[in-house]
Amino acid sequence: MNPPPREHGSRIGAGVLRWGERLFLVVVIGLLFLLFSRISPGWMNGQTVQFVVAQSAPLEVVTVGMTFAMISGNIDLSPGSMLSLAGMVTGLVYARTGSLYLGLLVSLALCVIVGAVTGVLVGRLKISAIVVTLATYIWAAGLATAINSSNAIQMNGSLLRLLDAGRDGVTVTILVVALTYLAGHVVLQRTKFGRYSRALGGNFEFTRRAGVPVRRYVLYVFLFMSLTTWLGTVLSVAQLGAAQPLAGSGLELQAIVAVVIGGTRLTGGEGSMLRSALGALLLAVLGQGLSSLGLSDAYYSLWEGVAVIVVLAASVLLQRAVRRDERRARVPRGPRRVEGGVLEVA
Repeated sequence: MNPPPREHGSRIGAGVLRWGERLFLVVVIGLLFLLFSRISPGWMNGQTVQFVVAQSAPLEVVTVGMTFAMISGNIDLSPGSMLSLAGMVTGLVYARTGSLYLGLLVSLALCVIVGAVTGVLVGRLKISAIVVTLATYIWAAGLATAINSSNAIQMNGSLLRLLDAGRDGVTVTILVVALTYLAGHVVLQRTKFGRYSRALGGNFEFTRRAGVPVRRYVLYVFLFMSLTTWLGTVLSVAQLGAAQPLAGSGLELQAIVAVVIGGTRLTGGEGSMLRSALGALLLAVLGQGLSSLGLSDAYYSLWEGVAVIVVLAASVLLQRAVRRDERRARVPRGPRRVEGGVLEVA
């Protein structure tokens, strides 16, 4: 027996809603490109996308780590300050020894140690991730500005030149960003670490009772976050040709917004690396597009904030509508009478 037209139409509407939610970020990014190309015709050309991705590379790689952190139910507020501090430590070692690679190794060790301590405090001592990482945000920002009296440290080296090298607008930096997202996607979807990260955010206590070593995987989450922060440091130093004490200012908030726009819940449990990448790209296009308009700092911040709120609100409303529809689909409807007087449950 064919379903009633109303029920069939409801399923069609639900399908359209789900596809609309999936393609929302792609549509918004396309509209932003169209809008900025109309307002500032010279901004849009054959290399605009590559330029946008390359300029926002630190944000994009940090977003990979933030996706894991937030899926596991842990919001990390420290990446921006740690990126600044790691860059200044790299510059300090470079200035003293003349070795860029030694500086990068020291900053990598710093990031890993801080990530490990954070993982222990959150996983073993059960201190809120927000509290721990907020404290790191404060002391790391202060230390970054204290090094070299808040002055930038110029750096040079074959690695930095390599990252900026490229062909036809495609730089090595863009390839690094793409490979980072690909690796993040594979780890999230195909490994035990990815599955357990979702489980930690979905139901921490149930995951613990199921025998998962939750303390260890919380530690892994923050170690992974520290690695992406260090990689963002390398890309930032390559872009600027120097270590700057405010290089990562506001980066953590942008990464959180990008992940949330991409559909990851603040409470954790679900998320997508592809959607986080689209969220980061949206913020990058918005920032670069507004910069091309020559706005003052005040109006730049105003319009960026308004745009982010509008997009975020629309994204969250679409996500809630899809989830509500999925819950309704799982709930059995009441019995109805069909031919022969037999009752069946839809």
